Amino acid sequence: SSDPQFDVVGLVRSEASAKKLMAKTKCSLEEVVITDVTHMQFEDVGDDSQQNPWPRALDGTEAMVICTSAVPQISKLSVIKAMLKIPLNILANKKAINFRD
Repeated sequence: SSDPQFDVVGLVRSEASAKKLMAKTKCSLEEVVITDVTHMQFEDVGDDSQQNPWPRALDGTEAMVICTSAVPQISKLSVIKAMLKIPLNILANKKAINFRD
């Protein structure tokens, strides 16, 4: 069900993702843009309209919601650091492991 207040555009990184999105949501090709938002260069944008770092489909966009299927990868070094801090944290009357660090 579409809302007349919003023009929804899906951004995907590959053609395979675009096909999958279109199949699952029944959206049209005009509602999907293939681009990599992680490689846009906003620092060098001048007044020239040809220097847009974003896809033209986003011109006039007022809001964006970014969803990702990325899975965080924990590094071995961060686990070792957390383990080494346990004795110091206990001596300082803190939680043994602070997951927010």
